[in-house]
Amino acid sequence: MISEHVKKKLDDKFDSTNRELWRFYHSRKHWLGGTNLFKGVIEKYATGHAVMDLGASKINPITEFLKEKYKTVIGLDIDHRITANEDCFPVLYDGKGFPFKDSSFDTIVANYVLEHIPEPAELFKEISRVLQPDGRFIFRAPNRWYYLSFMGLLLPETIRELVSARLRNVKLEQVYKSYYRANTFTKIHRLCNNTNLDIDKIIMCEAEPMYLRRNPLLFSLGVLIERFLNSSELFEPFRSGIIGVLRKRHYIPSKSA
Repeated sequence: MISEHVKKKLDDKFDSTNRELWRFYHSRKHWLGGTNLFKGVIEKYATGHAVMDLGASKINPITEFLKEKYKTVIGLDIDHRITANEDCFPVLYDGKGFPFKDSSFDTIVANYVLEHIPEPAELFKEISRVLQPDGRFIFRAPNRWYYLSFMGLLLPETIRELVSARLRNVKLEQVYKSYYRANTFTKIHRLCNNTNLDIDKIIMCEAEPMYLRRNPLLFSLGVLIERFLNSSELFEPFRSGIIGVLRKRHYIPSKSA
């Protein structure tokens, strides 16, 4: 049982962080948070009516957003908790081939999924296969060269997962193993070259440091880093997030000799 004294200290800590959020971000007229930026990209580039939310899991604000905007939303995940996601038609699969026919979807959306994929080349092939020609794959993922991502990869996996659970305030079993094998512009470009996908747009973004909001001191440090990384385009390669829009090109059969 948490004592009233401890509870008050925790409440004061979160109130302090919320004040900082308002002061540095939400009170700024033109500030657009990371999730809202991603939603805006989806609205601008998503096509058609059949949308897949790849890695939707049990609760996902992006799935809820897609449900409001699109006629058919299929959630696909290897996590059995997806069956509790009421914002999509949930489909559980084995993490290998997608259980769908070729050209089944107009748009595929993935929110913080790519970093957890051990074989991204196979994933990109499946994405290309099930997309309609001119269909879009729209994703948000952490940047491998962001300082926290880079330092995390230097840590032993067990410690990295413990730190991630602590920062995100989730249970350890809710932390998925990370590989970061598709989390730089260069790797995304290479993966597209090996499939039938083209890059329409890549945004390197540095949003509010929500991952540090549990600690006001660390949050303040995160604000300083965010300001620095957003101060010049020279620092784009080191910003925290990648938002990408990939398009499936039309297949043109080669002429026989």
